[in-house]
Amino acid sequence: MSEPSQLEAAVLATLAWYDVTSYPLTADECWRFLFDPRGVLPPRNPGEVSAALEALSGRGLVRQTLGHWQLVGSPPLLPE
Repeated sequence: MSEPSQLEAAVLATLAWYDVTSYPLTADECWRFLFDPRGVLPPRNPGEVSAALEALSGRGLVRQTLGHWQLVGSPPLLPE
């Protein structure tokens, strides 16, 4: 499996942070609260973040439940 892109890494970091607080994010919230741990990511638009979430989902790293995203392997935060 290939390494995540800079945007995908930022999305994963954002979801991981909110996973600790037991708060799943919508795609829009993920874009608004996007955390760039390396500090090198240029500004992104909501569509790019949504595409990154879909790509990560396709690789089995994140999942969506009722419009909210979280890391695969995390306890479900919303009813499925």
